[in-house]
Amino acid sequence: MKIFSVFNEIFLCYVSKRAIVNINQQFFDMIRERFVPDMGRLWLNADYVKCIHASGELFTGWVSSAMNM
Repeated sequence: MKIFSVFNEIFLCYVSKRAIVNINQQFFDMIRERFVPDMGRLWLNADYVKCIHASGELFTGWVSSAMNM
């Protein structure tokens, strides 16, 4: 029973990490393509959202962040 539990934990960890990697890839693909509607599905639309641009510039607020990607 303990072996199954350890295997299950390892599997769940892998699945979780894979999901994070996949969503991260999708997000960066959206940024690269500058597809704002899709970014809106993943980004919280709130004034306190912050984004650090690759140039190092900080943008605050969803609209500012999305428009400057």
